[in-house]
Amino acid sequence: MADRPPALPCQLGGLRPRLGAEFCRAAEANPRVCAYVKNQPYLLGATPKKYLPDFIVRVDDGHGDDDLLNLVVEIKGYRDEDAKDKANTMDAYWVPGVNNLGTFGRWAFAEFKESVYAIAANFDALIERAVDASRRRVAHTSSASG
Repeated sequence: MADRPPALPCQLGGLRPRLGAEFCRAAEANPRVCAYVKNQPYLLGATPKKYLPDFIVRVDDGHGDDDLLNLVVEIKGYRDEDAKDKANTMDAYWVPGVNNLGTFGRWAFAEFKESVYAIAANFDALIERAVDASRRRVAHTSSASG
C-alpha cells in the first residue's frame, strides 16, 4: 500500500446514527480504505424504498490505485428475513453479475452484524476478509480462463 492521506470523511447523514458514526470512524482509521460513501435511503410517500446498501468502501487490495475493490457494506444491528434476502441477492446475483460484466470495476459485499460497540474492533477483520475473498476470486478466474 502506498502512503496516502486517510480516507475522506463521509458527510452524509441518515443511517442509524451510532452505527453509522462508528462505522465512519473505523473506515477512516483503516489504512486500506481509500474512500467511502454512505448511501441515503428514501421513501416515496408510503411506497417501500428500493434497496440501497448503507456504504460503499473503496479498498486497496493490492491491485493499485486505479483498480480499487468496491466493497458494498450493509450494517445490521438486527438481521431480519428481509436483510437475509438482500444479502443472498447481493452474494448470489448482483456481485457475480457486475464482476462478470467487467466494466464497472471489481465488487464485493459484506455484512457488518456486530453491535455498535464492536465495529471499531472488528472493522479491520471485515476489510481483510473482503480482500482475501477478492484474491481468491481473482485466482479462481485466472485459473479457470488459463
